[in-house]
Amino acid sequence: MCSLLKMLLFNVWRKLKYYFLYLSIVCFIYVTLSRLIGLSAEKPKSSVNLRYVAVHIDLKGSPPKITYLVSLLPVLSIYGVNAILMEYEDMFPYVDSIAKISSSNAYKRTELLMFINSAKNLKMEIIPLIQTFGHMEYVLKLKEFAHLRERKKSHKDICPSNPESKVLITTMLKQVIDLHAIIYPLQHIHVGCDEVRNLNVCPKCKKRRLKSGELFIDHVKEVTSIVKEINPSLKVLIWADMLLKPGAPKMYNIHNVEAVSWAYGATPQFSHTYFYNLHHNFKNIWIGTAFKGADGNNATIPNIRHRFLNHMSWLDFILGYKFGGEKNVYNFKGIILTGWSRYTHTAPQCELLPIAMPSLVLNLLLIRSVQSGIDEGPANKISKTMKYVQNCTSTTKTKRNQGFLLDKIY
Repeated sequence: MCSLLKMLLFNVWRKLKYYFLYLSIVCFIYVTLSRLIGLSAEKPKSSVNLRYVAVHIDLKGSPPKITYLVSLLPVLSIYGVNAILMEYEDMFPYVDSIAKISSSNAYKRTELLMFINSAKNLKMEIIPLIQTFGHMEYVLKLKEFAHLRERKKSHKDICPSNPESKVLITTMLKQVIDLHAIIYPLQHIHVGCDEVRNLNVCPKCKKRRLKSGELFIDHVKEVTSIVKEINPSLKVLIWADMLLKPGAPKMYNIHNVEAVSWAYGATPQFSHTYFYNLHHNFKNIWIGTAFKGADGNNATIPNIRHRFLNHMSWLDFILGYKFGGEKNVYNFKGIILTGWSRYTHTAPQCELLPIAMPSLVLNLLLIRSVQSGIDEGPANKISKTMKYVQNCTSTTKTKRNQGFLLDKIY
């Protein structure tokens, strides 16, 4: 009996020791952050004014039970989160002509309505993310929709020139928007449009004689008009990486769209020219960071040091940011802390959400600290912290087979 008890305790410790290690790292870095940044009521403070702090829930890999997601909402609210970006993929309960898009374990309508209502009670906005251009593997892998592929042998991207593509996208968006409206009307919807790998290669697209950048912009406008026909007050978000591509037009003439600029590296490089173009083409700009899912497509544990530096770099960049020729500090509309489950629909599973919670909480605490205000010159304080953390030895090497699949979560 004694040996059995020892074995049980050993197994429990083996599973939890890394989690305690991560919590220790969170505490260590946050204490360091507090000391280096420091808050003082006597000194003038600089802060970032972000209307939205959104956490991205990626459901294309090991989607948690809806009860677990509901239990997370109050915790996230405590740490300043006021929006959830829900990347539904095939977990949304589509019906009728597109019912086959939904996975066999997709959430039920009643479950999603419970989740949306729970968020509403916490004054937390739900922003659906529905891919409408690239990353449409979960749809185009099906034989019913394979004819809509831009490239016949690739299920990544939809053809923007096929009339049936518009019918499919319209049906998907309408079902998502209508379900949310049962609880409360959506304010924002994200339509993806990132990493379009196959563009302007099919005969239908080539026949239009548009440059690839022009074809991309035209499709974004088309999707935006679809959203506006369903709900004229909805604000449309897109990932902005395709606007960095060579040959992308400098003037986009996209109305009623907000750009989300993302960079997930530990020390991302920012182009002022790129942001200047975004500023002159979009009314609002969001930024995208990563608390997990950016340290290799088969990683099992987030590199907390890299995830922390990623957020520090972004906050250092936007704090007190002014565009050339403007006197006022520009207020970025929001930050989306992305948490990728897979790099693509068919890629290996990377970090699970529960194991990444220390990384998420740490960076939410960082955001809250900078939102509250920092003294002694914002750039100096954040730069000191960044240099200190960069010199620390990384203690978050990837470990495998941690055994954190709990029945209450999955």
